[in-house]
Amino acid sequence: MIEELNLTIPQTLVCIAIATLLLIVTLKSAKNTTVEIELEEVDEEPQKQEWNPNIGAVIQNASQYH
Repeated sequence: MIEELNLTIPQTLVCIAIATLLLIVTLKSAKNTTVEIELEEVDEEPQKQEWNPNIGAVIQNASQYH
């Protein structure tokens, strides 16, 4: 069951102040963290793929094996 906290006005103000301070501390600590991602260098020229010179014959014969 959900129950109400039934806080008085001073208690509510103290809770808001503590929550605000915790939020500020959390945001400041998150601001100081940095993440570095190292990327590999990309070659300017793409590598040429070597094709099987008999690929046409392989494709034609593949239908005969089924």
